[in-house]
Amino acid sequence: MLALLLTAGYALAQPGPCSDPDPAKPIWSKLDLTEEQRAKLSSLHLEFAKETLPIRNELGVRRLELRQLMMAETPDLKAVEAKIDEIQKLEATLQKKRAAHHLSVLKLLTPEQRKKLREQGFVGFGCGKRCLGCGVREGRRIMLHEGPGPARRVERVIEMR
Repeated sequence: MLALLLTAGYALAQPGPCSDPDPAKPIWSKLDLTEEQRAKLSSLHLEFAKETLPIRNELGVRRLELRQLMMAETPDLKAVEAKIDEIQKLEATLQKKRAAHHLSVLKLLTPEQRKKLREQGFVGFGCGKRCLGCGVREGRRIMLHEGPGPARRVERVIEMR
């Protein structure tokens, strides 16, 4: 049971496809990165992934524990609220690390490369909400997320001005 819980927590805690600045992805390929920039981006990404893996795993476990609390015969509101507080604290920690990582990556880019990113509608490295793929399509910022329930996806469109 513990192995199943930890494995499921690990799977749930993995970042979405837009959460990493992979130099091989199309948006990065449009920036004409130097080999040195590509190497530093890969290094930063690996460092970020290693640093956040324990947090993401813990977050997955806490979400499973919350689900278990909610499925109890008579759920305890205090326990549920405490678990939600734990989850929010972990999410805030992860979001702060994402922001620091984002700024570290931007420091590697030239002003022209940062401008190209903005022109592409690139806002960040994922939204932190179990993102399945964010991007720009037909002049609109598209954010595709996992929603409540199995295999349910929620698409949010943000009109770009």
